[in-house]
Amino acid sequence: MMAFGATGDPQLAYEFGLAMAREARAVGIHWTNSPVADVNSNPDNPIINTRSFGEDPAQVAEFVAACVRGLQEGGMIATLKHFPGHGDTEHDTHMGLPVLPFDARRLAALELVPFQAGIAAGAKAVMTAHIALPQLDPAGRPATLSAPILTGLLRQRLGFQGVIITDSMVMQGITDHYGAAASAVLAFEAGADVFLIAADFDDSFNSVLHALQSGRLSMTRLDESVRRVLLVKSWLGLDRSRVVEIEKISEIVAAPETEALADRISNASVTLLRNQGDLLPLPATAHLKIIAVSDEPNAEFGRALQHQLESRLAAVSLVRLSNESPRELVQAAAQAEAGEVIVLGIYLSIGAWKGKTGFSPALQELLAGAAVLPQPVITVAFGDPYVLAKLPATAAILTPYNGARVGEAAIARALTGEINLTGRLPVTIPGRYKIGEGLQLRSR
Repeated sequence: MMAFGATGDPQLAYEFGLAMAREARAVGIHWTNSPVADVNSNPDNPIINTRSFGEDPAQVAEFVAACVRGLQEGGMIATLKHFPGHGDTEHDTHMGLPVLPFDARRLAALELVPFQAGIAAGAKAVMTAHIALPQLDPAGRPATLSAPILTGLLRQRLGFQGVIITDSMVMQGITDHYGAAASAVLAFEAGADVFLIAADFDDSFNSVLHALQSGRLSMTRLDESVRRVLLVKSWLGLDRSRVVEIEKISEIVAAPETEALADRISNASVTLLRNQGDLLPLPATAHLKIIAVSDEPNAEFGRALQHQLESRLAAVSLVRLSNESPRELVQAAAQAEAGEVIVLGIYLSIGAWKGKTGFSPALQELLAGAAVLPQPVITVAFGDPYVLAKLPATAAILTPYNGARVGEAAIARALTGEINLTGRLPVTIPGRYKIGEGLQLRSR
């Protein structure tokens, strides 16, 4: 999502939502747990990061609303997550329960702004966060299990009347503190309508059933949730048509216009932060060495970039390094031929149960010495842009905010001057770059 923020154009988020809904509905998928409405105001956030549109609540709100409109005009349920805001944490809720000190005033000024915009745009669903906010709920329960947050804040104050779905109930933000049976009843009491991935389905089901039979939960409350679920099913038209037209899938999924949209978004997102000596764009006679650096081994990293550049430049080679690479291989990779240009691709991205990301001592030495190599070095942050705060300033620095095929292809076009570079940072890179920075470079 951060790549969208870098484009500065919410219309692209709308078009993406529409395309995503069209393809998903073609294969029978009706509900997406997106867009992320979190404001990534904490650079050390280990789980939201590039999943957010950025750090400015007003800008994030614009993109969230546009994405919701696109998704739902395409006939797909949009889900705002992670309520009431997961952007200012330093802990992954897959691995524990963050406790945040924020009060209602702080939330209203920052975290809630995109959620309000998404609700106003008509979002049919909201996903909860496994974060505790004692100033809102003195009991210290995660928002997923908190009536003051789900019913008091989301339903009553913000006026949301759609479906509330929990984040996964197998995450340690819940399981470290509550069993499957207790958490199911508490979530239902708090106001949740749908549980995502129960830790133990039988225990969860039976506990809710027993709570209904004992009178702890009322049938009126159950009917409210059932009615909300039936309403969205009716909105989807599932009471009228439940099957897809298989023969049309190949016409709709990965259609040329969708692929072109993906390229257009990726091109517009590329952010150029440094271009010392007008190194870019590279001449067609350039000899390039790509060093793809990642924390985990991945045979795909750099593949599309190399493929795209081989038809554009005189020579292109590729070396992949990871935290598992022996020091000798890392040291050998830093050796380049005279006249070569090095592209240092940094593939560092967040992931569930991954925790803090980082590099091995050998890779850290390679990265630290990049600025003093005799060859010009172009650093590309494929994924987490905050890594640039920890790297030396090389001759050129760019980020497409993702290391997928379309991100690598966009960087290939950027390096060779085939596209205008207009992206701007939607976040602050501490100690290096301010939000909104980005050099503009016209195609040649």
